[in-house]
Amino acid sequence: RKKPEKECVIICGTKCFGVFRDEIIRKKTAKTRECPVKRNGKEQQMSWIEQAVYEKASEKAKKYIDERGVDLSTPNKIAIEMNNAVVYECVEMNAWSMDDEVKDKVGGRYGDLLETAISVANSSIVCRRYFTRITKERYGIDVLGDPDYRSGFDEKDAAVWDFGTQLAQNIHGISQDVKDRMKKYFTTEQIVVLTGMAAVISADNIFESVLEIE
Repeated sequence: RKKPEKECVIICGTKCFGVFRDEIIRKKTAKTRECPVKRNGKEQQMSWIEQAVYEKASEKAKKYIDERGVDLSTPNKIAIEMNNAVVYECVEMNAWSMDDEVKDKVGGRYGDLLETAISVANSSIVCRRYFTRITKERYGIDVLGDPDYRSGFDEKDAAVWDFGTQLAQNIHGISQDVKDRMKKYFTTEQIVVLTGMAAVISADNIFESVLEIE
C-alpha cells in the first residue's frame, strides 16, 4: 500500500503490491461489472458502486488521478475513492501517514500484525488478502494457512494481535488482560499510535466492505 512497485488494477487501481496488470485477462472492459481475476475457479464480482469518471471528477481528484496513474477502467478501490478527493485523502493518504508513524515510533512488524489482525477479524477482502500475504512474506507467519500460526508470535506480537482482534470484534470489549499486556510491552505514546493505526485500518475495512470492493 505504501511503497508502489508495480501497476495494479484490481486491488487499488494504481501502483501497489497486489494483483498486477500483467496478470489481468485482457478481455476486461470498462462496462463489465465482473472482476477478470479468478480465485478458486470463480470470477469475483466487483463493487456495486461505479468508479470515478475522469471528465466528471473534481480538479483535486484529477490531480491525484494523474499523479498516481489511477486506472479508471474498473471499479477498484482507488478508482472508487476518486469519486471524492477528500475521501481518498482520508481513507488512503491518512493510512500512509499512520504507517510511517507506526514504523517510526513502534516498528513495522507491530503495525503489520495489528492491521492483519483487524482485517482478518473484520473479514475484509482486500485488506485481509494484502496483510496476510505481507505477514507471510515478511515474517513467515501464515495466518490463513497455518492453524498454529500463533506459534510464530512472541509475547509482544501476541499482545498486539489480541489487541487488534478484540478491538475489531467489539471496541468496548478489550479485556483487562490485553490492556495490561499492551502497557507492559509498549509506552503510552506507542499505544496511542497503534490505536490511531487501528482506527485508520478499521475505516479502510469499512469502506471496502460496505462498497463490496474485492
